[in-house]
Amino acid sequence: MSAQNPIKICVLGEAAVGKSEFIGAFSGRDAENARRIRSGAQVEVGEIEADGVTHELVVWDILCADGGFVLETPYLTGVHGCIVVCDRTRRPTVTASRALISRLEDSFPGVSCILAVNKSDLTDRAEVSDADLERIRGGGLRVIETSSHTGNNVRRCFEEVTAMVTGHG
Repeated sequence: MSAQNPIKICVLGEAAVGKSEFIGAFSGRDAENARRIRSGAQVEVGEIEADGVTHELVVWDILCADGGFVLETPYLTGVHGCIVVCDRTRRPTVTASRALISRLEDSFPGVSCILAVNKSDLTDRAEVSDADLERIRGGGLRVIETSSHTGNNVRRCFEEVTAMVTGHG
């Protein structure tokens, strides 16, 4: 990937895991705008540096319904990388996100995926333990604990998926 070619990153996950706020924390979009109701997909453009090169990212915030996601959507056409967001305070979203990543890897061989475990700032409500996350990491999945609310590690997710896509990660 050269710096001239935009990198398409899709952000996916179950409803109410904080996907829009996650992208807002990356792009600087305000929280009120991030929480508006929409359908289909929303696209944002941003930049990220990976290995000393600035890359343009086209970030697709794709609406997912609880209970699964149809991978045949045209929104995924040309995807380079995915950040799948789950909610540390709701264990079923972690399970669903891991299944979604498996389906993505089967349907789009070579796609780079990261699991963003969101709401890490809500430790008192966490249903997923640190040991659970270590087991997931042990299975080879790149896992980053994030907080859309504080912005913690959100940019890091975009940096790492960009590095993976460009072969530097």
